[in-house]
Amino acid sequence: MAKKLRQLASKLKWFIYEDLLSNLVKISILSVPKIIRVRALQALNSTGVLDYDNKNIKMELNSVSQYSRLKSCGKEPGMVRFFTEDVGEGDVIFDIGANVGAYSLIAASEFGKAISVLAFEPCPATYAALVSNIRINGLSDVIQAYPLAFGAKTKVDVFNQSSIIPGSAEHAVGSAIDFRGNVFEPAFQHSVMCFNLDTFVEFFKVKPPTHIKIDVDGIELDILRGAKKVLAMKCLRKVSVEVREGSPEEGPILHLMESGGFSVSRGDILVNSGCINYVFQR
Repeated sequence: MAKKLRQLASKLKWFIYEDLLSNLVKISILSVPKIIRVRALQALNSTGVLDYDNKNIKMELNSVSQYSRLKSCGKEPGMVRFFTEDVGEGDVIFDIGANVGAYSLIAASEFGKAISVLAFEPCPATYAALVSNIRINGLSDVIQAYPLAFGAKTKVDVFNQSSIIPGSAEHAVGSAIDFRGNVFEPAFQHSVMCFNLDTFVEFFKVKPPTHIKIDVDGIELDILRGAKKVLAMKCLRKVSVEVREGSPEEGPILHLMESGGFSVSRGDILVNSGCINYVFQR
């Protein structure tokens, strides 16, 4: 009984916050002339602080999804360790599926110009937020951001957005199928340059990665299959891959990485999504 009352109280709280108060604020704002509204929004330039104790990392706030990203460290402490432990001078980190860049910002803040971070995010609004976060933290000399997707082949593909809100997730490259295997109706579709990792590194003469993080909501296996040469490079020490536990991709991903000489450990277990961050190391 007490548990049900707590759940009811929580729902009531969010109803008040999300519906009543937000709508009152919205009505108040809409009563103001447009030019003043625009100038006010521009002047607000709202930011928050990432829940990372070692550094003061600011992040842009233009959506509830971006606000939720302020809690990235508490949500995935293992990912923080991936971006900070066994990282040193000359290392190159590929952050594939960077979203607004929380973990890229942590690594760049900790190590500065001693390392290089390449952050990849194909969702337009989220990519814009990623770039803003790099700018407001003064890390443009450490993090390079690219609005690119990765897959098994290099081609122009379709990017299916689950939401147009910056900081949102569960988008899909190619078919509009989410990481659970369910078909969804995209909020917006657009073309995206999709590379395989081998071609990207070779064609653009990019310094090979020492660390790769892959979190792309469903096509992690395709990305690994397009990275045979990169995965065989001796400089590559660690790879983090988010996988839905029990999915058809889980077994093939583990086999592919173990056959490539990587040992495997289980990192963060993401309860709400049923996913695991596997960490592969050699």
